[in-house]
Amino acid sequence: MKAVGFAQISSSTGPSVGWTKDEYLAIFKEFCDSLAHELVRTVITEGDPVTTNKDSAFSEVLNYLEEQDGGFLVIVPDATHVSEDLEGIASCLLYTSPSPRDRG
Repeated sequence: MKAVGFAQISSSTGPSVGWTKDEYLAIFKEFCDSLAHELVRTVITEGDPVTTNKDSAFSEVLNYLEEQDGGFLVIVPDATHVSEDLEGIASCLLYTSPSPRDRG
């Protein structure tokens, strides 16, 4: 399956900031290779985790998926990379789910 990776990387420094861009790319590549997924795109945004609008950052992935034929697996480290709250995560899921009329 074609795989798209998405991660929010902190521009802060220090021991507890999470993954670096290189670490995420290596882990994502290893994941795809181990499960025979085709790595087709990665979207990594870097910013202050407090001030970055995560909901709008994920829209780049959604826009890309809309332009392509189906059959994608979107890989994120965890749900907090997509949105800070449950409402934002649900909105993204509803946005990416096909409507009944689109299913044929």
